[in-house]
Amino acid sequence: MTTIKEKLLHRLVLLLGIIVVMNIFFMSTDNGNSKITGNVIGIFENITLTGKTAFEKNYNNTPVIFIATLQDENNNSAQANCFLVIQTNLFPMTKEDSNYTVSKSFNAGIYPWSINCILNEKTLSVNDTLQVLQIDADTFMHNSSGTLTLTTPLADTRVLKNATLEWILSNTNQTAAEIILATDATLKNNITEKIIGNKSSYTPVLSFDTEYYWKVITIATDGILESNVQSFHTNKKPVITQTNINAGMNSTKDTIILSSTATDPDTDETKIISNWKVNGKSIYSLYLPIEGEDFETDYSGNERTAQIDGTFTTILGSNGLTALHFTDGSIVLPNLEKQNYFTLRMTIKPEEDGLLFSSEDVVIQEVNNSIITFLDGNQVFKTSLSSDWQTIILRKNLTSAALFVNNQLIGEKEIFKNLKLNNIKIMDHIQGTIDELRIYNRALSKEQILAEDNKIVSQELQDSEDWNAELTPFDKEEKGEKIISPYVRIQNQNISITLNSPSDTALFQTKDILLNWSITPENINATYIINVSSEKSFQNTTIFSTTNKEFTLPLQSTGKYYWNILANFADKKTVSETRSFSLLNTTGCFASKDQISLKDLLLESGNEINLFNTGNTPLSIFANITNNMQTYQVKIIQEKESEANSTWMSLSENTTLLTTINPNSHAVLHIKTTLESKKGIEKSDLYLYCQ
Repeated sequence: MTTIKEKLLHRLVLLLGIIVVMNIFFMSTDNGNSKITGNVIGIFENITLTGKTAFEKNYNNTPVIFIATLQDENNNSAQANCFLVIQTNLFPMTKEDSNYTVSKSFNAGIYPWSINCILNEKTLSVNDTLQVLQIDADTFMHNSSGTLTLTTPLADTRVLKNATLEWILSNTNQTAAEIILATDATLKNNITEKIIGNKSSYTPVLSFDTEYYWKVITIATDGILESNVQSFHTNKKPVITQTNINAGMNSTKDTIILSSTATDPDTDETKIISNWKVNGKSIYSLYLPIEGEDFETDYSGNERTAQIDGTFTTILGSNGLTALHFTDGSIVLPNLEKQNYFTLRMTIKPEEDGLLFSSEDVVIQEVNNSIITFLDGNQVFKTSLSSDWQTIILRKNLTSAALFVNNQLIGEKEIFKNLKLNNIKIMDHIQGTIDELRIYNRALSKEQILAEDNKIVSQELQDSEDWNAELTPFDKEEKGEKIISPYVRIQNQNISITLNSPSDTALFQTKDILLNWSITPENINATYIINVSSEKSFQNTTIFSTTNKEFTLPLQSTGKYYWNILANFADKKTVSETRSFSLLNTTGCFASKDQISLKDLLLESGNEINLFNTGNTPLSIFANITNNMQTYQVKIIQEKESEANSTWMSLSENTTLLTTINPNSHAVLHIKTTLESKKGIEKSDLYLYCQ
């Protein structure tokens, strides 16, 4: 009869073959801790298995404790059958609280091991390697005569994420050490690193904004020493706290200005990297700001990661943050496509002759304190080199190339050939420092070259473009969360104003006249100037201003008025058509104008006068012409009558009865001259009155 143990052993042997095949998908190893997470098998996709060895005097014939922790996503302990596998031997593990443990003793040597936990015929597995030292047991019976001191980081200090833990063991020889690192003061859930030999430093993988506790146990030839526990807090990430950009509608005459601020909780100096984009594509082919730990990263979004070879260190750069100082080595860049247009910009401080930038068709080098530029194999530019930081900018457009050094134009020369940017190397095996490298996929204008990084000048803008920027904050070590600025739309379409009301030649009895208009495009934020005049030439004009699209005119006098709207938007202006309306008396009878210059009336296309009776009794309308030197005729069309039923009558200098208008009614007066010549009409005026 098969025992339960034999069944489990048989099942585990079958599953080990699966584990070996799937190991690359399911397992990872980090400083002695193995961890398996993610979609393992079926319903256990949220179960995490962590296995480790407790470094309890790992020398020959001394027990080593193996610990497995099996938890779900809520940190609840999971029930399983767990086994330790060493070579072909299986050792059941005992559940203690939330852990599974087993203790084994070993001779000196290296032992691969794995922990396997079976849950409902499904298996999770982790593995690692144990190293057992050949040290006499008597060593662990005594304290070493030496002195163990933790030197950095000390208690309650803040360190960068890539901090190195260091200690000093004096008056004896260290043969091994164990570093215990945890996020709790009891060091219960710790990371253990074993060091063989007399090395006295360790650089762990740390997380941001985390409190850590650590101690060191050293093994010397005359015994062991254990340090006290020290603590430190890792660096916090910087954050962008404010971003402003002239979002919305802009024209090719505008300048895009981006204003942003970053702060750092640790009060570190910060920098914001701006990846400008037009229509969703970066203006860079390659952008290496060389900041923080990922100084090889291309921030253009084109994923052209740099390869940095040789001997280099990170030092303070020209902007106060990170730069790379080479004593020997180079930066190797991926090939870029052949470009008709490009702009190369790099900030460097060379310390000896050599190649600063080299590619198939572009070479920039230092020779005897001079910068010499070769294009397509020919020397094109040469200028002297100072000992301070140099910002070198090479611009290539369709017909020429130009070199700028520290924003000064060195020269420009006709070059029609497209230049290849292949096999790029920077700081090629020379001593010096580089702080930043940009390769634009466009030939920048001189104005843009001289502009600040937070501006895109009008010379770079084209109609129907959408601009924005990706902003990434940096402190001395690490980047913060990236944010995306609002979009700036470049649109040169005509702006037009449509007058909605009142209609042209409208008549009003109220003195509060509401003007209403609309503008195209609708999303324009404009300031509107309302021009109102009793003269069509607007020689005497009253001006009102508003940001709304309607306005109530506070008129005091009756008569005819002309009006239009002027819209101001950025540096653009547009004006509407001109319309007129008449403000009439509120009682009795009145005309749309009670004194008319016959010259204006007869020389203009409109020769109509509206006559009104707003009273309750019929009223007679009289006309009188002064200085009559011509013959005039008038025709009256009563309300609800056709023009065919009216006849022309002559006017003289004497007062003439024109018509009688019924209560609450109106008529239209037409006037003309019977002579072809208009001579003398400037001396005549028409007066209308009623009784």
